[in-house]
Parts: sequence; structure tokens; C-alpha cells
Amino acid sequence: MTFTEQLSLSGTEWRRTTPPNIALCCPFCSDRGETVDTRFRLYINLTSEEAHCFNCQWSAKAGRNGLRRVLKGLGAVGTSVSPEAHVLARQEPLSLPKDFQLLATVRKDPDHKLRTAYRYLVARGVNEEQMVRHEIGVSLVGPASHRVIFPVRCKDRLVAYTGRDFTGTQKPKYYTRGVKESFFGWRECPYPDERTRTLHIAEGVFKAMALERALRYSVAVAALGSSLTLAQARLVCSGYYTDVVMWLDPDGPGIKGGIRSLEMLRRLWPRGGKLWIAGYKGDPLDEVTSAQIRKTFNDMTLAYTTDNCWRVLFCVE
Repeated sequence: MTFTEQLSLSGTEWRRTTPPNIALCCPFCSDRGETVDTRFRLYINLTSEEAHCFNCQWSAKAGRNGLRRVLKGLGAVGTSVSPEAHVLARQEPLSLPKDFQLLATVRKDPDHKLRTAYRYLVARGVNEEQMVRHEIGVSLVGPASHRVIFPVRCKDRLVAYTGRDFTGTQKPKYYTRGVKESFFGWRECPYPDERTRTLHIAEGVFKAMALERALRYSVAVAALGSSLTLAQARLVCSGYYTDVVMWLDPDGPGIKGGIRSLEMLRRLWPRGGKLWIAGYKGDPLDEVTSAQIRKTFNDMTLAYTTDNCWRVLFCVE
């Protein structure tokens, strides 16, 4: 686990400065006879592990385990630190493929390939309303050629996109660019209806849209992987949603990833709420009917007794 991940999991606030440096409130100031630091005066170089506090003058030289000493000062004793300088490196802004074209507008396009991509989405159950809402498009040239493109945004900023081959001939089937800071389908401001305060998380984009169609008054997102990243877990716990339902894939990686994500969410969750885990034996989520999905969710809701704390309920049909 990296140093910044351990800071986040321990509840310690930190700030990015010039990469690869970060700043946080120094845990050593009071022990050294200075006022408690509330102004992020401890600066740390994540590459060299040099550290210096401009309040109490505590410092660590390069190569002297500065990161471990800071963790120890914060009470995280015995933890190892993985390299992470590349995580904070400056990155070029991500953009969609140059020939990206929205699919909701190509139903009657004369280009056969565009119509093929459109029909592929329809065959997977995606409707035009979803194509428009999620800005689903297609690329026919370049690294993401002949793939349906699903943009992933965070606060109106493109952070990633994944492309799914619609020809049935390309390997790998998916092509992904960017970092998993957010979810496909994420909304910072849900509809002003109490039923939308539940967030449904699936592994893939088609599973998330199947949930969206079945549970019309809820928000469904795709994690683009079997487990959440720390950035995604922090986003889930940011206060937009009161309850979370994780819909697991019925395979080993899906179940293991769901358990890892659960443990991360339980550490970061700042208040009372509900967390459910649901899945199906043998059938992926996008291959069951909307009625089955609704029945599973209704059964979970009825079986749960509220007590303002986390409760895990495995509901398998």
C-alpha cells in the first residue's frame, strides 16, 4: 500500500503540491514544544523520502525511512510503504479518440460500421435514452478502432474511457485509457428524489445499465473492474448517497474484489448507512431479467432492519 493510501485510510488529510511532493499537518509539533500544526507545514518528497516541517523544524533526510517515521508519528506502526512517485506525476489531459461520434445520432447513418455499432448496443439492451445520458459513442480508427466508447467523468472532467469491440473479432475485447478516479455513470447531484439516494455499483458498463433500466429511481455505476480503487471508494463515501448496493459477478475475482471493496468502504464511511452485497448464481447481471433484479433488491430491502450502522447482507438467487 502506498504512503498516500495509508494516509487516506487513517483519516489523515493531505494536499498535493509540486509533484512528487505533498503536505500534511505535522504530527510531531506538540511533542517538540510547538503549537499544534493546522496549516499543513510538513512537506514530504515521496521519491526521496525527505521531509521537513516549517513549524517545529522536524526533518528526515533522504534514504532515512522518512515515510515510515511519519506513519509511526501518526500511529500507523509497522506498515510497509510501496513506491508511488508515478501516481503523482503530471499527466496530460485525457481526450476522447479524434473520430469519436455519438451513437444516438447514427441509427440511420449511411455508414454501415456506425449502424453496426448502434445495433450492437441495442442487442445488449442499451436504449437511446442511455446512449444520450452517458454520451456513448464509437471510434473507427486508432487504438480504440471499431469499439463502442464509454466515457468516465468526474466533476465534468474526463478521467477515463473504455472501449468495447463490437465486431466480435478483436482481442482484447476492451480497450481502456485513463485512471479509475470515478465510475461510468457517476452523478454528483442525483435526482431530487429520496429513492435516488441508493447507489448501485456493478463491475461492467452493461451490467450497470441493466441495473439502471431495472431500477428506474436509482443511480447505477460501473467500477470498470472487480474491485474499487481508493479514489473510487472515497468518492462513494463523499456524502452524495446514503446507501450502497454492490452487485457482484458470480466468479472468484468478482467475489474477492467485492470483499476487498467492502473492507475499504467500511474504513472510509463517515456515518451510519446500509451496505448490501447481491449476486446471482451462474448468471451475469446483464443476462437476468429486470424483474429478477427488482425482486432481489426488494427482498434485500425487506430483510434489512435499520439500526444506523453498516450491515452486510448476502442475497443470492
